[in-house]
Amino acid sequence: MKQFLKENIALAFGISLPLVLMVFFFVAGKAATVSVDNPQYDAVFAVNYYENRADPNQPWQIGVDEGKLTILFTPAPNAPNPPYYNKPQIYRFNHRTLRAELIDINFDSIVDGKVSDPDLDALNAKKLNPNPESPDGYRLEYHYRSSGGGIAGELFGFGRYHGSAYAMKKGPRAIMVEGPQPYFQAKFLAWIESNE
Repeated sequence: MKQFLKENIALAFGISLPLVLMVFFFVAGKAATVSVDNPQYDAVFAVNYYENRADPNQPWQIGVDEGKLTILFTPAPNAPNPPYYNKPQIYRFNHRTLRAELIDINFDSIVDGKVSDPDLDALNAKKLNPNPESPDGYRLEYHYRSSGGGIAGELFGFGRYHGSAYAMKKGPRAIMVEGPQPYFQAKFLAWIESNE
């Protein structure tokens, strides 16, 4: 074997160098990811929500105003009878469990054109910050990863498909937003900064 390696040093080098480089970049990437701290703030986001005021199937307007989450209801004049509405859902990304949890808001409880609900009131008892970036540098962003990757993907986890299409991202770190369902259309609303 030693004789073979001596005679074929270029071949051995050509085979081993890509493997060494692949391991090096994998370890370096993991080290960079591990060096990013976990998020310190919960995030609130909406799914099944499209900001199209002309669409009779989407009469809700969701946003944060003066630190409070408001959900307005204004059906379009040409809404079908009976109206067909795709109701949004509001989720809270829990920074401790790194999972999203549904906030069970009743979108049928409307008072003076606004959704009125105890769970919404409980959320609004906290300080909500609508800045897209959290105080510790995270953002909720779309995250695309294909199911490809070949042998390297199988060995090192490159290119694996995730059921969720959104992640909390900071630098090289991406924490997939997992929960009771995949999220393919999410709108960030706010970070929960405190219980004040």
